[in-house]
Amino acid sequence: MASTESPTRSRALIPAVVILAIVIYAFTVFAQIWTDHLWFDSVGYHQVFTTQLGTKVVLFIIGALIMGGAVGLNIWLGLRAKSLPGTKTPIQAALGDLTGIRRKALILVPALVFGFMAGASWLGNIHTYLAWVNRVPFGTTDARFGLDVAFYIFEYPWYRTVSTFFMAVVVISAIAALAAHFLNGSFLSLVNGRRATTKGAHIHIGILLGLITIGYGITKILDRYGVLVTSGQLLDGLSYTSDHAQLQANLILAVIALLTAILFFATAAARTWRLPLISVALVVVSSLVIGGVYPAFVQSFTVNPTEPDKERPYMEMNIKATREAYGVADVQVADYSAVTTTTAGQLKSDAEALPGIRLIDPEMVQDTFEQLQQVRGYYNFANVLDVDRYVIDGKQTDVVLAAREMYHSGLEASVQNWNNLHTVYTHGYGIVAAYGNKRQADGEPEWLARDIPSVGPLIASEPRIYHGEKTTDYVIVGREEGQDSIEFDTPGGGEEIGEQYYTYKGAGGVSIGNFFNRILYATRFASVNMLLSDRVNSQSKILYNRTPQERVHSVAPWLITDSDIYPAIVDGRIVWIVDAYTTSVNYPNSQRVDVNDALSDILSNPNADPYILKSEINYIRNSVKAVVDAYDGTVTLYAWDESDPILQTWMGVFPGSVQPKSSISEDLLSHMRYPEDLFKIQRHILARYHMVNPQAWYNNSDLWRIPGYPVKERASGAKEPTYFLSIKWPEAKVNGQTIPGDEGPLFSQTTVYTPNNRENLAGYMSVVAEATSPQYGQIRILRMSDTQQIDGPGQAYNSMMADERVSSVLLPYSSESSSAKAQKGNLLTIPLGGGLLYVEPIYTRQVNTDAAFPILRFVVVRFGTQVGISDTLQGALDKIFSGDAGVETGETDETTVPGEVPDESGMTKDEIIQSALAEAETQFQAAQEALNSGDLGAYQTANEAAKAAVERAVKAMGQ
Repeated sequence: MASTESPTRSRALIPAVVILAIVIYAFTVFAQIWTDHLWFDSVGYHQVFTTQLGTKVVLFIIGALIMGGAVGLNIWLGLRAKSLPGTKTPIQAALGDLTGIRRKALILVPALVFGFMAGASWLGNIHTYLAWVNRVPFGTTDARFGLDVAFYIFEYPWYRTVSTFFMAVVVISAIAALAAHFLNGSFLSLVNGRRATTKGAHIHIGILLGLITIGYGITKILDRYGVLVTSGQLLDGLSYTSDHAQLQANLILAVIALLTAILFFATAAARTWRLPLISVALVVVSSLVIGGVYPAFVQSFTVNPTEPDKERPYMEMNIKATREAYGVADVQVADYSAVTTTTAGQLKSDAEALPGIRLIDPEMVQDTFEQLQQVRGYYNFANVLDVDRYVIDGKQTDVVLAAREMYHSGLEASVQNWNNLHTVYTHGYGIVAAYGNKRQADGEPEWLARDIPSVGPLIASEPRIYHGEKTTDYVIVGREEGQDSIEFDTPGGGEEIGEQYYTYKGAGGVSIGNFFNRILYATRFASVNMLLSDRVNSQSKILYNRTPQERVHSVAPWLITDSDIYPAIVDGRIVWIVDAYTTSVNYPNSQRVDVNDALSDILSNPNADPYILKSEINYIRNSVKAVVDAYDGTVTLYAWDESDPILQTWMGVFPGSVQPKSSISEDLLSHMRYPEDLFKIQRHILARYHMVNPQAWYNNSDLWRIPGYPVKERASGAKEPTYFLSIKWPEAKVNGQTIPGDEGPLFSQTTVYTPNNRENLAGYMSVVAEATSPQYGQIRILRMSDTQQIDGPGQAYNSMMADERVSSVLLPYSSESSSAKAQKGNLLTIPLGGGLLYVEPIYTRQVNTDAAFPILRFVVVRFGTQVGISDTLQGALDKIFSGDAGVETGETDETTVPGEVPDESGMTKDEIIQSALAEAETQFQAAQEALNSGDLGAYQTANEAAKAAVERAVKAMGQ
């Protein structure tokens, strides 16, 4: 009895398991959708959620109905067709026995499966569809067809999507129909030893094959326009060959495909496919000959022999479109005859710019920030600090700063449990900031904001950071009245004694005080602790999606964010400023850029975040500047490039989601800057596209490249980064006309070029990064004179390090026995005094200790061929400008110029150092000679004398 019940129970259990799995899956989908609804409602962008959800539902239904309906209809038609008498295969025989629900299942199951797959695939087309429906014209037309650029940006991708879907529907339907007719015995059935097909099956399949050829013809029509947005060998977009061969070939193939479709339709009832099959063969042969061989023939025998002449109008087209697409159409290259000689007082006219030269390297001092201001291991700073500007003592000052964020990986493994990670260590604390152009007497940064609680002139009224670059976990906050606070706030300090705890009071977050929301979030995050923990109460909120990039991308999925977001104190609150882009790969005739290549340098990591630029583009605008409140997570989007048609399109999709530029407060505007990734992409483009003459562009006669980072021990082979610093643009000439320089320094982003395969300087490029300036976004390039070579960064760095005085000063930090090692900071290139000034801060770092950190010890400068080194920028400049640079840097007396005051022996500090180092070098040579000759006694004596000389030099340096 038991043995007969077991199969019955198994058969009953299978449907139960299937139903349970469907219910669980449906509930998890519902939990995801409903919690998304709650989150979008909490951040004030619920319209974004409803618009996307509604569009997804509609697209899914349309895609599923079309595909499922077509597949089901064609199977039904195939199964109901009259079958031929003859020998049946076992499968055909079994099919003939199917009746009722089983026969319907043969139709419905494939229809449902393919319908579901098609509907799901259409969900990925939501943004293509929404942009197409709400498209805004560019007002610019392409040079070949005269169509507005909006056709290529918005319409062409949608038409491609529809045509691809149409082809998928008819091909799958044809396969389904063939299978149904074969199983039904109406297609290729064995009758009297021959394969036969019924008239109905012939008509059915003929119509479907005709539709397939129509789909192919539509593809060829679209290919005509696609030529303008495809990559080529010489240039992207339209070329001579594509204009004179590929366009015509695609048109001919489309006509042949249409004629083939007509033949399929016309002969469908004639039970012969001879003519349409011949036509299909013609299509195949034509696609190979006309679509492949003919363009190759034109390229080889018409274009290549006189390529510069044939391609000239297309190069002009490409250059114009590319410069417009990347926002560099108005960039001019000015001639700059940089002087290389030095005289006393030469920098007098640049007095305003010199005090703003940033000596603090944002990457180098990251360790210094961590050692001196991290406070605890569970706090952390960004890998590369940020540069901003603040008004300090009435003067705009470049500032190096970072947010002190909570870093869960810094917690001891034994305390990394659910309670600590999600309810205790919930937030970071405060901004740490230092002058960009000053340091203390001991070489440490001159702090503007430090410690916990924060002290200094840059203090936020709300220092807690719940949303930041490292806040990737969800946290649960909120306590009921009378309950003790459990969120770790500060480890003590100031007037506080012992650890302090806090309860979040912000408006952001989603309430999980009721059981319904709690079980939904427990499902979403797969956390049973949310249901069991007493720390989750009626006042609890959950904070998630806490990184600024993630929040911006969630409320504006059409935006791509810059890889370098930065914190700022605005109106007393800590906020994250996020530059965001609208991009496309379909701007006609514009050259594509590999974003990873363009952004990659010593400081960047293009693959660090899923929301940043990564793939190829050929159009970009910094259309939006987003602000995320570090405390409550409020996201505000501001239209920055209000003329951008892509931005206007998406503002039509989500009306009210982007605020006008005019609503940006003065304080916020003062901290906005030109985005780093955009400038790097423009730098990449202008390395070649500064040449507007097609002949020069073709010959690459003035091709530039981005030089490698000169400090090889820091990053061998990596490109030099761009730098934020305040500079005063010099006087230069454009087409022989003198263009006056700026009246004062402007916060800018800068970079340099070298000629291709050469190391001398070719150009100096900057963009005005100060958002409050009328000149914001103005890109300017200085071209070095061809009559006199100016050293590039690598050459300048090598000359600086090879200088006798520099090498003598750094010698104590070079030997294996040194207690401290020298580390070179960022090499800055600054147009000053009619030439170019290179500035290299030198740091020292103790060895053999985990608590070591870089200390700014020296400044090396180079102008022309003159090199100077000193404890201060002022001292180094005075040395190369005959003792008087003509300007005061404003450095304090605590960091006086070394070597200027004689000691009791009558020798200056520099003279003592040089004398000691010279003696050390002599003794080291003597020791080596003694060792080679086997005289160990003489070796030991000379070695000790050398060490004593080094110690005297170190003592003189104040180490």
